[in-house]
Amino acid sequence: MSSHDTAASGTRSNNPQSADDISDQLESLKSDLQTVRSSISKAASRQVDATRENLEARIRQDPLMAVAIAAGVGFLYALIRR
Repeated sequence: MSSHDTAASGTRSNNPQSADDISDQLESLKSDLQTVRSSISKAASRQVDATRENLEARIRQDPLMAVAIAAGVGFLYALIRR
């Protein structure tokens, strides 16, 4: 075993984490996860809004095509449900 290995293993055994340290780290991770969840939720909401606006604009541009597509999807759904 080299002196580097001995020093590294000695460092690990001399610095065990206490329950309070682990609890603090878990609370920090929990807070970080809530922040990430909030950011993802906001991004998803913006994407849904943008998609809805795009769909509404396309329906206004060609309403007959939108009706035809809706009828086709409804027909296919009825065939599958039989």
